[in-house]
Amino acid sequence: MAPFRQPKRFALLVGVDLYLSNSARKDKHGSALSLGNLHGCVNDVEAIRELLRTDFQVDTGSRNTTDTEPRESPDRLPTFENIRREFGNVIKQANAGDFFFFHFSGHGGRLQPVQGLSPPDRSADPSLLTADFCRGKPAVRGWQLNQWLKILDEKKVHVVAILDSCYSGGSWRSGRFRSPADWPIVPNLPVDEAAAQDAVAKPASRDGKLDKSWSINPEGFTLMAACGGREVAAEKTINGKPGGAFTYALVKHLKQNKRSNKLSTYRVVRDQIALDVTGQSPIVYGRDRLLFFGNIEPFSATPLVVDIRDGTVSLSIGKSHGVCLGSEFFSFPPPSGTGFSITQVNDFDCSARISAEAEHALRSDRSLVVPSRWSFGDQPLRVLVDSSFEIEFQTSLFRSLENRIASSIEITEMEETSGLDDSSLRVMQANNHIEIFGPKSWIGYRDSVRGLVITDQHIEERASRTAVALCHLARFEQVLNLKSLASDEPPPFKVKLSSNSSTYPGPFPNNQTHTFSFQNIGQDELYLTVVFLGPGFNVQQLYPSSESEECLQRGAERSFSFDVSIPRELRRTDPTDQTRVHRDILRTIVTRGKNVSWKSLELPHLWNAAQVELGRLPSSVGRDARVISPTSSWWVKDMEIHTHCT
Repeated sequence: MAPFRQPKRFALLVGVDLYLSNSARKDKHGSALSLGNLHGCVNDVEAIRELLRTDFQVDTGSRNTTDTEPRESPDRLPTFENIRREFGNVIKQANAGDFFFFHFSGHGGRLQPVQGLSPPDRSADPSLLTADFCRGKPAVRGWQLNQWLKILDEKKVHVVAILDSCYSGGSWRSGRFRSPADWPIVPNLPVDEAAAQDAVAKPASRDGKLDKSWSINPEGFTLMAACGGREVAAEKTINGKPGGAFTYALVKHLKQNKRSNKLSTYRVVRDQIALDVTGQSPIVYGRDRLLFFGNIEPFSATPLVVDIRDGTVSLSIGKSHGVCLGSEFFSFPPPSGTGFSITQVNDFDCSARISAEAEHALRSDRSLVVPSRWSFGDQPLRVLVDSSFEIEFQTSLFRSLENRIASSIEITEMEETSGLDDSSLRVMQANNHIEIFGPKSWIGYRDSVRGLVITDQHIEERASRTAVALCHLARFEQVLNLKSLASDEPPPFKVKLSSNSSTYPGPFPNNQTHTFSFQNIGQDELYLTVVFLGPGFNVQQLYPSSESEECLQRGAERSFSFDVSIPRELRRTDPTDQTRVHRDILRTIVTRGKNVSWKSLELPHLWNAAQVELGRLPSSVGRDARVISPTSSWWVKDMEIHTHCT
């Protein structure tokens, strides 16, 4: 990893409640145009500014108005010139690795394209309407915003843009929606042509990658929008204070996650907001799997506590958890961007040397980290891809895998003679979707991975989702094979699995109840954990419910009952197939002389791999196995359970 440098954080927050007007703007009939004032945009700015200051340690400069008379000095108003000037200042000051956050709350509208500069084949330019637009000043056109953001992206600045405005025309009543009523295509003035000419470069039209209402193509940054191209962004009043419905929900969920010691990716935050707002569909474009205002796509959902002493950071996970040299971790929460790469791995712990600056930053981040790029050791992750995939897909797939994997990667086009017994993961095209295959010993069967649906039209999104699935499967296989590292001494315990239905491994009917029994027959106290590896390539700690193992003295016995159910995503794959059987593995992990946490082994279901909140697996997933009632060497014992898909 590169030497640690404390990144700078910049933010530009724009809230436009008061829209100034005179007779400078007219429609095609010569009638003067004006915009109705809004009531919650300045409140949005203040809420976002406080969130960034308290939770993300960001000092902000904002441009805003009031809904009566502007109290700010002229250089602080949300005009095109002031916004462009502030973007220019950030572009000059920001360097690679820094962060920039842009938020706009206000009206959105559709403007007449600028000949030769606006994207071709476009009937209108969706734009952010500035405070003095109706006084004959320019608006911020979508493709211009794209240009400014891409300059920062090309400098390798981490960019986040959040727009709480309407993309295009729609209803507007009493200031409740952020789009003017019956908005015409506004003729351009000379000032509009001049502002467009000042664009750094003629933008390329990439409409096929995003909603046609915007010409923003955020390949290297993240954009969150309050609604889709033909929807309206609503305002709502909470506790007597008006504000954007989208911004209110955004701040609420980020603060809730902070209090619960959970941070989310943009995709998860979007899903949370969508449950709160009605009549509009929040959208995320670009790097939607990054931690919010962070620069990593977390490989695992489990934050880990670090021990920092004399320039060395240590973690309580090691070879027994699948840690290999080169695995990378980043601070949690993410603002400082503090990261390190593992340089030493033992059975139950690992460590890395860090600089004094990184040590200080980690201590200020509450000494919590998450895995960001995982290492699978000396052996490369080998992926065979169907030769019908375009080169752009293969390149995007490799880039997406590199964002998640620190060890070597090999993506190779599949030869026609390649058989399904190959030891690699295989990516195939099938009709309008992507299928993934793997070895039976790893996947559990020979057909394509079940429960996974990848049908995205855009190459980069398809590649990104495929990479998430491949990384998840590779980690599952690593967890599956950890038993080979366990002690080969005779185990000082006995385990038994029983049911009243059939002999093991089955198959058993869905929702079958099983009983697990354990007895310590050795001379020393033992620590017990039972882990469940499910058919959705999920890993969960089944027993005990607490994070640590359960201590059993010499001669002690434990038993508990649990049921096994097939996830609905697997049941609905082929409802007519009554013979399909799914494999579950009940793994008994026992340590002697050391109490070890195995929570870092946990994985969500494969189809939820991109939607995990840090610190928690998705609550909507449900558990494949559920305990009904509870009645330094280490060992692992696996017992398979086969269940009918009925």
